[in-house]
Amino acid sequence: MLQRLIFLLLLFLGLRAFPQVTPNIGFDDGSFTNWQCWTGSVKTGTPVLNAGYPVPGRHTIIDSQHPPGSFDAYGQFPMYSPNGSRYSLLLGNEEGGSQAERVSYTFQVPQTGEYTVIFDYAVVLENPDHSPEQQPRFTARVYNVSDNTYLDCPSFDFAAGSGLPGFVLSTQFTGDGEVYYKPWSKATIDLKGYPGKIMRIEFTTNDCIPGKHFGYAYLDVENTDIITAITGNAYCNSQPTVTLSGPIGFASYTWYNDDKSKVLGNNRIITMPAPKDNTPYILHIEPFNGVGCPDDLHTVVNKINADFDLALHDQQTCPGVTVDLTMPVITAGSINVKYLDYFTDAGGINELANPKAVGPGVYYIRGMNADGCAEIKPVNVTLYDVETFTTTNPAPVTFPTPIDLSATFTPKAGYKYIYLSNPKSASPITDYTHITRAGTYYIKAISIDGCETVSPVKVTVNPPPAIVTNAPNAFTPNGDGINDLFKFSATGYYTFLDLKIYNRNGTLVFNSKSADIPWNGTYNGQNLPAGVYYWVFEGRDDYSLTKINRGGSVTIIR
Repeated sequence: MLQRLIFLLLLFLGLRAFPQVTPNIGFDDGSFTNWQCWTGSVKTGTPVLNAGYPVPGRHTIIDSQHPPGSFDAYGQFPMYSPNGSRYSLLLGNEEGGSQAERVSYTFQVPQTGEYTVIFDYAVVLENPDHSPEQQPRFTARVYNVSDNTYLDCPSFDFAAGSGLPGFVLSTQFTGDGEVYYKPWSKATIDLKGYPGKIMRIEFTTNDCIPGKHFGYAYLDVENTDIITAITGNAYCNSQPTVTLSGPIGFASYTWYNDDKSKVLGNNRIITMPAPKDNTPYILHIEPFNGVGCPDDLHTVVNKINADFDLALHDQQTCPGVTVDLTMPVITAGSINVKYLDYFTDAGGINELANPKAVGPGVYYIRGMNADGCAEIKPVNVTLYDVETFTTTNPAPVTFPTPIDLSATFTPKAGYKYIYLSNPKSASPITDYTHITRAGTYYIKAISIDGCETVSPVKVTVNPPPAIVTNAPNAFTPNGDGINDLFKFSATGYYTFLDLKIYNRNGTLVFNSKSADIPWNGTYNGQNLPAGVYYWVFEGRDDYSLTKINRGGSVTIIR
């Protein structure tokens, strides 16, 4: 992992390393190392600030990963910088109280080469009814320590008010009135003309002078020399085109050839035929609303003599089933692709949150080899053409008339059908043509592609008439052929399980497992005396599948 991070860093720098003159300028280690924090108050037009340690709640590091998805309460923009870095700074807060805060960073411009610092910022200012010098404000300035003077560009001062360039009225109001915000924007510090000079970047926020109204800002600074802001400046033999990308967040982009005699494009991202090795280009950037400095960014496109090819294969999936874009089958046939990244856009800006589970759509995969050759291509995820099928609930029947589930729909060629008692059951119903129980059943259709569609069927089976038992209360086992036997019977849909007869002492004198075997009034081949005996019947209701228990008495008369 460390080797890959180092490689990606060198690739981002256009395959050229530069002196680390500004360590942690982007809060890259999640701390204020090398930054100077200031706190104070504003009682007059100029904040009074003292250098010291970061104050919780006034100098706050924002981690984009903990928690992700945090948004400013007034502007509803992300609290962390959209440039892809992990850490940003929240300077100030919404407490008011005439507070003032500052952070500053001092560094030396390299003696050789060109050097530009790009920073991102967002501002939130409450707008009370004060004079301009009393308003909440945010300022950004660059101080030339070596020459004891401030640079003219960039240098801006935002005081709360409705006429601020690029500011939007928030839909969230405080008890004291309106809030204006400026979402994340970019500005550049062009230091090409200051080799060897000591520079200090200063960002300051303050509340209103009376103390009730707030001002705060979000910040991130990109540690970069002049060639790092342009990516895509390496390509391989097999690539017919090269795609160059400028930094995000500027008002306009103009691409030129090396002497600016020809305009090549006016978008942040341009794609062109692969040029000759070591071909230089210039990108001119203009900030929004005159905030920040126009600048020329330079890059050199390098050809890498290595075989490289990113082969992507579109995928199909079933409705409701996601696709794992990291599966090897998707990039099968690629040549020398070592690293893969996944995006929602062709420019490779917005990373895909979970490439292992995507639905239908167009996604973009960037492949990269060990030499820095990179290519981004689309992959399409589409749905199989799965026909839906509908079932018709059958007409109600009365038990034991069966229902045939296969008759509730029209089958389609090429599909397999499975019948289930619930949609998640692993055991299908085998005798689906003889359903005798009321309830909701499910028919699963499986296409030739393996896609499954489930449709319910409501079956109504009305109960049969109640079971009625019949047993005489007396019989005369005297051999005259009249009423000589005790015959038990029942009407209805049931299963005979057991008939037991006991004497008055509780002794079992007769036991039968069938209604076809009557009792003749004997026990062990001997006639039983006249008197009262007791019978107990057990059966099972074939409709409700519940036990039947009946009992009564019978008198032997001799």
